Amino acid sequence: MNNQPVSLITGATGLAGRALSKCLLEKGHKLRILVLEGDPLLADFIANCSDINSVTVCKGDITSYESIGPYFNDVSCVYHVAALVTGAHPKSVYEKVNVLGTKNVLEAVINANVPRLIAVATADVYGMPNGEVFTDTSEYRYWQDFYADSKIDAAKMVKQYVKEQGVKATIIHPGWVYGPGDQNLIPAITEMIQSGWVVSWGAMRSSKLDMIHVDDLADAMIMAANDEQTIGKDIIVSDNSEGITFPILVELVAKEFDCAYRSIHLPYWLMMAIAKASVFFKKLGVIQDVLISPTDVRGFGLRFSFQPRAAKAMGWQRKVDTRKAFSACVEQAKL
Repeated sequence: MNNQPVSLITGATGLAGRALSKCLLEKGHKLRILVLEGDPLLADFIANCSDINSVTVCKGDITSYESIGPYFNDVSCVYHVAALVTGAHPKSVYEKVNVLGTKNVLEAVINANVPRLIAVATADVYGMPNGEVFTDTSEYRYWQDFYADSKIDAAKMVKQYVKEQGVKATIIHPGWVYGPGDQNLIPAITEMIQSGWVVSWGAMRSSKLDMIHVDDLADAMIMAANDEQTIGKDIIVSDNSEGITFPILVELVAKEFDCAYRSIHLPYWLMMAIAKASVFFKKLGVIQDVLISPTDVRGFGLRFSFQPRAAKAMGWQRKVDTRKAFSACVEQAKL
């Protein structure tokens, strides 16, 4: 079928990228997946791909325009999912990947006359909460977090290109993303439970988490790409209507692993001090990996409230049952 739409995905081998790839293939799209040379997740992506004949693997680095530019020709939509999220890296590294990388994608979109761009950011762009409810029209607020602030700069750049260069882009801001193959949230909870101690802090015991399964996130991205009314807009993709809290997630994991554990709750300020000290000691070379990042302390320890009006306006709604899906992810992680 020569008239099949061609979608280019950055970060296709990651958690959200895989779900998006699967969904687009099911809808009859051809894919170009932009991956780094030596991507350790590529082999598994290929092994589990439902239609590898419709996928073209493109080796490139978003921090280098020259290495990615040629792949954008004759593409109907670009889904920019790639980003540096986890870890405790220097500010310059986040800026290089998340900000410069986004600029290179935008330039490639312009030069190849790509008709549509979906850029994935984060709900963190709205800053630390002060009791307010964040909506899609809330202002971005810096909060002295290298990851979040780099995503704010990237999102602002996308808006600038929409206004000044006519790029038809939409910015997606997901909440807590989870799904099959999760390498962050589930392993962290599992490790605590298996150690016999589960640590919480701040508002973690009662805050409702804005969980978003990768399949629901993929649906939102594709819906936005097909809705001209979303161009230039921020779309928060989250849903806390199930009342999911951190203790509920812990219980789901503990049930799957059949483990007993004890809980300890720390003040927010103390946990933040531990995180900052951990980053400091890693920088000195005293420890190999940070115990926990300040980003995670803020993300879990503060009480966030989002109202995703724009997503609902375009017809999006959560389809995945979080408790069932999270348990299934944990069970898969055991295998």
